[in-house]
Amino acid sequence: MQQLILSPGVKVSWDRGKITIGVPNSNGSYVSDEPAILPLLNVFSRGPLTAADALEQLKAQLSLELLANFDAQVDALRLKKLLVPYYLSHQDFFDILNEKRRGMDFLKYDDWGMTVSNCGKENLSPGCQSCKDGRWICIFPSFTCNAQCKFCPRLTEGMVDKPPMSQVELDLLLMKIDAHQDKISGISVSGGELFFKNYDIAKEFIQRVSKSYPHIYLWAYTNGIAASPDRMQELRDIGLEELRFNLAATDFRQDIIDKVRDYAVKIFPWISVEVPIYSESFHHLIKREKLKELADIGVKQLNLAEIRVPFPDSTEDKDISPAAMHFLNSEVLYQFDHMSIKVLSVVNSRLYTYDIFEYVYRQNIDIRVNDCSQEAKVVQIHSRTARGLAKISSDVDAFADY
Repeated sequence: MQQLILSPGVKVSWDRGKITIGVPNSNGSYVSDEPAILPLLNVFSRGPLTAADALEQLKAQLSLELLANFDAQVDALRLKKLLVPYYLSHQDFFDILNEKRRGMDFLKYDDWGMTVSNCGKENLSPGCQSCKDGRWICIFPSFTCNAQCKFCPRLTEGMVDKPPMSQVELDLLLMKIDAHQDKISGISVSGGELFFKNYDIAKEFIQRVSKSYPHIYLWAYTNGIAASPDRMQELRDIGLEELRFNLAATDFRQDIIDKVRDYAVKIFPWISVEVPIYSESFHHLIKREKLKELADIGVKQLNLAEIRVPFPDSTEDKDISPAAMHFLNSEVLYQFDHMSIKVLSVVNSRLYTYDIFEYVYRQNIDIRVNDCSQEAKVVQIHSRTARGLAKISSDVDAFADY
């Protein structure tokens, strides 16, 4: 559960039997006549606690009757931002991480230590190599999807409702790629779901890029739900070289893994599995031994994506990503703050990655494992910036991540 702490600068005033709690120069205040409110504030003022731990401490001081409205009071204080989430600092987290990976001499470090794998950067997918070298872009033909993933950082209701890329926008994007073709060695197709409503425009994009720029390595992402053998073969025939499956989107459903085994690994020269790493995906990979199964069926690489939790831009549910809704209140987070990247991440996410590194090493499993962390994104962003691929200032920004 997320730890909470009293917001800095909170002031309490008393008037005619009611307590007003607020922060100077802010719009939020909360008025209460509940007898338990002052002990509640006092508990959270001592340091970060989960709501459940705070309640246990208060039970030692107050009767259950006085604590009957505890949850409602906490919710009200959070709504007014008088109780706020507590996040570990960047340095605190990396102290924990460095202790975790101490003695893991089998790991390979590249890019000033921010690219970490069990095989070395030069042995990762050609797509990952182009990404880390700053010679990659990712395009989003549409944001519609046939899955509802709790870890998705992107698909707010507003994004899902956005219409797919138009023909004019596609042509404009290809003009931009043409202008930068000497700097680009890889392009990925994301979304939204590739084999859902995005398929036709994504297929046209792949076909045109493959034909005009054969030096560019093309790969795409899918949850696998609608990935049929015929469509996978169609994309391979027009130039798609790698397909990456997010098996966490379906809780590692066996029928999706069977598609990978029976069709995908036979159609594409490179198959990867790329999943956000948190408790549930860790459980499937290790406890249910899906990682061993993936290596046995011919998956070449496992990308473990550190959970990214965007700060909500508003309190409207339609503007809040599933990742923010789920993880802000259920996990201990830390603030990643390095150069231009400032995001929240789940503390256990990257720690699980290193548990998996060690598991693969100890079990001698033949699969490449890549730590796709916030640090790795720093490498990507600054390498692309150095090559002039940081961002396009055009009407196609919504569909391309440079």
